[in-house]
Amino acid sequence: MPNLEEAKEIINKLSWQNSKIIVCGSTHELEEKIIFNAAKANKEVKFIIAPRHLERAKQIRETLTKTNFKFAFLSTLNQAQPDAQILIADTMGLLGALYKVGTLAFVGGSIVKKGGHNFLEAAILKKPVFFGKYYYNAPEVASKLLKSGGGVLVGKTNFNKELKKYLSDEVLLNKSAQAALDSALSFKGATSKSLEVINL
Repeated sequence: MPNLEEAKEIINKLSWQNSKIIVCGSTHELEEKIIFNAAKANKEVKFIIAPRHLERAKQIRETLTKTNFKFAFLSTLNQAQPDAQILIADTMGLLGALYKVGTLAFVGGSIVKKGGHNFLEAAILKKPVFFGKYYYNAPEVASKLLKSGGGVLVGKTNFNKELKKYLSDEVLLNKSAQAALDSALSFKGATSKSLEVINL
C-alpha cells in the first residue's frame, strides 16, 4: 500500500504503537470540536485529524494552542510535543495509509451538512466507520454500512458514547471491522486493486 511504511513510521515517532487510534478523515470545524471533546474524555486514546481543507491548519493550531491538549502536526512532526494525544495530518496523500494503521475511522462532512466524504476508503481497509446523518453523497454505501454494522451513526450527543462502546469491546470492534470490509467489497468500485491494499 502506498505510504503505509511512512504511516507506520509516524506512529513509531509518536510512540503510539500500543495505543488505540481514531483516524478522522475530511473533517470540518464543528466535527473537530466534537472530536476534541471525545479526546478530552478519552485521554488514553490517540486521535489523528485530517481536515478536509488543509488551509485551515493554522486555525486548528490556534484552537489547540488555547487548550491543554498535547498535539503534533504532520508537517512539523520533529517538533511534536512529548506524549502528544492529537496529530493533525496537514499534508496530502496519507489518509488511506493512516486509516490502515488506525483502530477505527470517522469520516467527516457528515455531521455537518456536506453529504459525507469517502466512506469506502476506510471501510475497504477493514475499519469500523463512524459518520453523521448527512450522507446524501453516498446513500447506498452508508445504508449498507449501517445495516451490516460496519457503520455507526454518530452526532454531537452520542459520539463519545459510541466511541467508548466500540473501544471497550474487542469482539464488537472486530465484528464491525469485518462488516465494513464485506460491505465495501459488495460495491463494484471495490476492485481487485482495493483487495491488494487490504493484503499489504
